[in-house]
Amino acid sequence: MTCFLCTETQVDFCRHCGQEFCASHQSKLNNKLCCNCVSDANLETQSEPLIDSDGVTHQGRHIRLIGEGWPNDIVTIASLNDNELEEQIRGLQALLKIAIQTSDYARISIAARQFEKGEREHSKRRKLMQRREELAKGVVRLASQKPATAKPKDDTAKLAEQLGITREQATALMKLASQIGGPQ
Repeated sequence: MTCFLCTETQVDFCRHCGQEFCASHQSKLNNKLCCNCVSDANLETQSEPLIDSDGVTHQGRHIRLIGEGWPNDIVTIASLNDNELEEQIRGLQALLKIAIQTSDYARISIAARQFEKGEREHSKRRKLMQRREELAKGVVRLASQKPATAKPKDDTAKLAEQLGITREQATALMKLASQIGGPQ
């Protein structure tokens, strides 16, 4: 016999629909049912706050089972023997433990990342405010401003820059010009 969804060898038959299924198509939540009868997709819930008859809201929540998989799962409970019932209780407790650990990890990780994001935004804001204060005081020089402490260039440096030669060559050129009667 083969699985009703693939060509794998059958492992068991579904206690609800009677289809034969393999390990790949077994429900992850109830090993006595196939994945079509009980899965994440058909085990939906609806959560509401706890409100008493006086209209007072209490801590906790009211969970309603609205997916079509719930009746399928609950019907199989009565058909289980004591050993199967114990096995499923242990399996569901293990699933719950993993879900709680995953939930705790996700909550802590989200909080740590949100804190880091807030710190970065605060740090950027603090740096911008500091920069604004320094600009207002005139401590910081903008890239477009010329430095106020720039030394005036002497005649040799100006000549070297204009002709594209070294300072030593410009000095030699000026010395030669003064010897032949050029400007001093």
